[in-house]
Amino acid sequence: MALQRFFNLERRFRRNLQLKTQYSNFIREYSELGHLEELAESSPPVQSYFLCHHAVFKETSESTKLRVVFDGSAPTTSGYSLNDIQMVGPNIQDSLFAILIRARQHKFLLTADIEKMYRQIKIHDNHQNLQLILWRESEIEPIKILRLKTVTYGLASSSFLSTRCLWQLGQECTDKSIETIIKHDFYVDDLITGANSEDELLYIQTSVSNTLRKGCFNLRKYKSNCKSILNSDLINRNDKLSISSSISALGINWDPNNDTLRVSFETPPKSEFATKRLILSFTFKIFDPMGLISPCVVLPKIILQSLWQRKLDWDVPVPKDIQNSWNEFTNDLSYLLNLQVPRRVVCDNHNYIELHSFSDASQRAIGACIYLRSINNQGLINVQLLCSKSKISPLKPTTIPRLELCAALLAAKLSRVAVESLRCTVARQVHWCDSTVVLGWLRAESHKLKAFVANRVVEISELTDVSSWRYIPTLMNPADFISRGLLPKDIISKNLWWYGPEFLLKTESEWPVFSRATSDDASLPEIKLNSALAVADATKEPILIEFEKYSKLVKIQRVLAYVKRFIFNLRNKKNKRTGSLTLDELNDSFYNLCAISQIQSFPKEYDILKVGKAISNKSTILPLTPFFDDDLKLIRVGGRLDNSDYDFDKKHPILLHSSHCLTKASSIINL
Repeated sequence: MALQRFFNLERRFRRNLQLKTQYSNFIREYSELGHLEELAESSPPVQSYFLCHHAVFKETSESTKLRVVFDGSAPTTSGYSLNDIQMVGPNIQDSLFAILIRARQHKFLLTADIEKMYRQIKIHDNHQNLQLILWRESEIEPIKILRLKTVTYGLASSSFLSTRCLWQLGQECTDKSIETIIKHDFYVDDLITGANSEDELLYIQTSVSNTLRKGCFNLRKYKSNCKSILNSDLINRNDKLSISSSISALGINWDPNNDTLRVSFETPPKSEFATKRLILSFTFKIFDPMGLISPCVVLPKIILQSLWQRKLDWDVPVPKDIQNSWNEFTNDLSYLLNLQVPRRVVCDNHNYIELHSFSDASQRAIGACIYLRSINNQGLINVQLLCSKSKISPLKPTTIPRLELCAALLAAKLSRVAVESLRCTVARQVHWCDSTVVLGWLRAESHKLKAFVANRVVEISELTDVSSWRYIPTLMNPADFISRGLLPKDIISKNLWWYGPEFLLKTESEWPVFSRATSDDASLPEIKLNSALAVADATKEPILIEFEKYSKLVKIQRVLAYVKRFIFNLRNKKNKRTGSLTLDELNDSFYNLCAISQIQSFPKEYDILKVGKAISNKSTILPLTPFFDDDLKLIRVGGRLDNSDYDFDKKHPILLHSSHCLTKASSIINL
């Protein structure tokens, strides 16, 4: 296969001499740098693998327009490729999203990349024969076998091997701040970091560069909005590239001169008849990882979902109504190309930062957006959009309150990621929602809610402080733009989107108090009606048990025991319970089940006996002379057996109703 692919490549060379020249120069440079060598023997080693190779063009690259990429995914006659048998390795770098939003907190930003990062890492001699290629510069020459000696493009393990070497250099660095930058501010070979003073930025640049040079990693292509650092002798000596006015930082266009960001994308071709293929292709070419234009990006996604609902083929012209919506959207795209967003989201010399999240949903989309509110020593308040995220509402019909709850969960997750990504201290979080139902659910006890709602309420309460959730009217909610969508021409002038509600620019004492309809839990939707009962254990935490799901007592007993063990382990991470269930755990589970049964069967009697009072003369269990066992929190039977020689459990058995499903599940005597 490698030989046939090489012959195909040579046929391309005949048609394109410029391609051949660039390709040959790349291979020649590879050899001159010592990154490959020619095999002395004419036949390949027994254990070997030939990599097919092809050209990849990147017109935006300032240094290498053409790069030869090696195809480790091409299968051999065995049906397997080199990538199939390689361990890929974990991702040990921060996400692109985390690096980008962290870059928005610094006063001065510095970007660079590592020159030929992969090729600075040598592969073990025993493995180099798995990286053989075929090559000749002229068709009149014999085909040579070349061996690649370094980590190369196109193999499954290459990314991990290179980033792991980078991580190791950071690990060996004695300066913890530089170690943090090397470990967390690189995305593969691209560096995006910053500082709040010129001296600090120059120290970072010098220290990171010197540390990486120990591993033969050379930083280059420096860009910064700090003019003094670009004039330093070190950068000018090592980086001969010109300082352009606008660059691409991990796919986001950044203009260092005015310190603004731009979203880049290719405008779709003008077409009288759009198709599902064209719309899908364009939608996924919009690169907006921070969600700066989420209200606009959501519109083509909504159109795509509509096309899926109508089950149209890929190349069939879309219906007229969708064509009109598509034309309206694409005609305004020029507004986005001219959009400039301030990179920095906090004020100078800030001493206090708050995070404010907003969420909203409709039948078309759900969304969440995050704003940072910073205050400096002079009391100046600055509020700016940090990031946002949008999702299309599911095709399956869902109530608006449920969608609003999903949006609130999205806001909670996005807030957690933002706080963990930023290096500045976020003193407080405030979460805003325009759904009174969602706010009611968050105040309610989760065991009273149906599963869909309860699961999400619990997750939100784990991610955020429930008391930090507040009501905001829809007209003041910037997330409403995501749920409805905005045309490109409209988003430019929406200050509510870019800067949040105006009241955030005031002190908190001046914030308006929004009135909303309040309701008790009983009036909320999604409240369970006696489908399960919550019983408190010794720590007063509710445990939900649905008896109807189980037909055997042993089964439900073990389920509850494992639930209680799970809760115990969460609270006692240094002293976790493992292995098989113990007798004590099973007994404790059984007594809890009996208590649940008694509360369901004799609710009034249970409450009265629990506080030491006498039950009513009309109670059906009065003839049994019941009393309350304070140790086990159970009702027991009294009576004449008190003077017998039987043990305590036989003299005073636990009281269970004959018709309760726990009693029916199994004969308790067998326990």
